[in-house]
Amino acid sequence: ANTLTSTSSTGISNNPSVQDSVAALGDGTPSMSEFESQITKLTIITFIVSMCVALPIALLPAALLHATNAISKTRCEQLSLETGQLVSKLLLRIMPFAHVEVESEPDEEPVPSIWVCNHTSMLDVFFLLAFDGKLRGKNKRPIKSVYWKGLDDNPICRLLFQMSGFIPVEMADNGSGNPNEYDARSFKCLLKESRKAFEDGFDLLVFPEGQLNPWPEEGLLEVFPGALKLAEMSGRPIRMVAIHGLHRLWHPDDNIGMTVTGRDVKMRAYPGPGRTYTRKDDDEFIATLYNVVGTFGSRGEDLPSEDLKKWLDGTAWKEEQRRITDF
Repeated sequence: ANTLTSTSSTGISNNPSVQDSVAALGDGTPSMSEFESQITKLTIITFIVSMCVALPIALLPAALLHATNAISKTRCEQLSLETGQLVSKLLLRIMPFAHVEVESEPDEEPVPSIWVCNHTSMLDVFFLLAFDGKLRGKNKRPIKSVYWKGLDDNPICRLLFQMSGFIPVEMADNGSGNPNEYDARSFKCLLKESRKAFEDGFDLLVFPEGQLNPWPEEGLLEVFPGALKLAEMSGRPIRMVAIHGLHRLWHPDDNIGMTVTGRDVKMRAYPGPGRTYTRKDDDEFIATLYNVVGTFGSRGEDLPSEDLKKWLDGTAWKEEQRRITDF
């Protein structure tokens, strides 16, 4: 696979007059002028409103084709996903409120996989849709996401997620950063719908934290091994994606919200073929996620290349276990 590093820029972020107004705080978080922050916030709101208008219109043809039995449910889900990706991509080009850098090594012949990603902002889903082609390559497989069913309260999210066949999970609305309380009954539906997605040729995207992380600079929240169960059930490898910086545009902490503090966003898809885990490997999977995705999510950069390689191929975990045994 060829390494791909691409950058999508806002006209603002490359403007020297604006760059002169941006200072770095001690923790590396960019400081923005109040005017720049408000303009960016207004652009984000305009983007969201535009999504609310454009998505229902763009999804209408797929809905009509399926309603008239001209296409199958699976084909409708694929078309809906592609439509969501296209609309997100186009609107982010029209309203480029972020400076996005994507690093990936796309597979020429991707294998069926389960993807895991950190979760730092309500904008995550739109950016994953818009930049999916750069993250997973031009030959990417169709993908479904596991999501919190409470998002269905938003009619636009419900429309896109249901038409794309995304898979809901019931859990209490405890607020970001608080312990997850899942409805165990919804997991039967998750397993059933996941099996169907695998049979229909979809990859699966899971957010193992199970919620938005209000402290992404500190790494990941508690990681739940549900992706591990799906990987074992399907015999698929787990692939990792990481996002950094979106919380500076729309923070998961309601007290911060859209108080914009930075526009630089980094996205990273890690090279394949991924690792095939079983439930007995849950400690290794969680440790790998913390070290690979957690590090990038908090810093916007990877571990040193040799350390990263060791975590991705399992060597680092084996070395840690040997050290524990020797101690």
